[in-house]
Amino acid sequence: VGTDTGNNNYVQVIANCVVWGNNGNTPLAASSSVIGEGWTIKGDLRRVTNTTLEDPDFIDYDGGNFHLDAASPCVAANQGCYPFDTTAVTCGVFTVTRAVFPNQEVVFTAAAFNCSGDYVWDFGDGTDPVTTTEPTATHAYATYGTYDVSLSVGAASCLRSGYVRGCPRTMYADNNSPDPVPPYATPGTAATYIEDALDIAIDGSEIVVLAGTQQMRDAASIKIFKGVTVRGETGVKEDVTVEKKTGADQVFHLNHRQARVESLTADGKKTAHGSGQDKNGGCFRLEGLGGTVSNCVMRGIAYGNWGDRGGGVCMDTGLVTHCVISNNEIHISSGGSGVYMSGGTVENSLIAYN
Repeated sequence: VGTDTGNNNYVQVIANCVVWGNNGNTPLAASSSVIGEGWTIKGDLRRVTNTTLEDPDFIDYDGGNFHLDAASPCVAANQGCYPFDTTAVTCGVFTVTRAVFPNQEVVFTAAAFNCSGDYVWDFGDGTDPVTTTEPTATHAYATYGTYDVSLSVGAASCLRSGYVRGCPRTMYADNNSPDPVPPYATPGTAATYIEDALDIAIDGSEIVVLAGTQQMRDAASIKIFKGVTVRGETGVKEDVTVEKKTGADQVFHLNHRQARVESLTADGKKTAHGSGQDKNGGCFRLEGLGGTVSNCVMRGIAYGNWGDRGGGVCMDTGLVTHCVISNNEIHISSGGSGVYMSGGTVENSLIAYN
């Protein structure tokens, strides 16, 4: 959502809305003013009232059903597009913790309209149903998987399909994995590619890349847009090398404050690629919400297109620390054969021979 706060001839009002699931780095922006997790709030924000940027708990987001579940916090706040029918006999389940590690406690909240009785919960993992007299329950999932959650209250019942997903805290990746089996929880069942592990990782997960030379899966970049750490197995940055695929935008693309890459080498292999903003940052691109790159080597990028910037790293924000950025090239003077910055911090690093 964007507005022009510089034009005083208009009054912009956003009220009782749900802003969720949009692409981009600024979920709600008013020229220089940005509202969202971790963003600086500036200017006159009285135009924005009773609007949530949190998960509204749609009935079926993936299926395009944007009606609110009965337990959605947006129901009581009168937010969203579709009015909730409070005269129906219905119930709903809500939790803010839908991606969990093994044995992590999840707190569920129920809402019931025009029905009464005990709350009977089924958490979908084969354990016995739980009955409570209050509209809350707690549960911990022992293993990896996706779980349905159902609730019955008197004459009403509901089912949330695939509502909670369990994921191991630590996963492994290795191109030479002998038996790549999700959730990649041991070196022997490591994911073939880092991206395979990222596909199922959740905020707080760690992906350990085993020693050796690793190839990318996708001809774009390894995108870390959630709070996940990718680190080399030994802690020695030269022991793990991730090579850039021909035509890829960059090796790693970070866009989350808790995204982190550490203790490995990103090698451009002097590969060719196209031009444009998405191509900036041959080894690393840090934009939007940023991230951290620590104890890494960034080398071997060769740029030859007008507009290419930051052979080693291009960053709008974030932190690069204790890294070696070397032997990167830009054949047309665009900016920063080693580093191009419009924001962020580079500290305690060596930038040489670019």
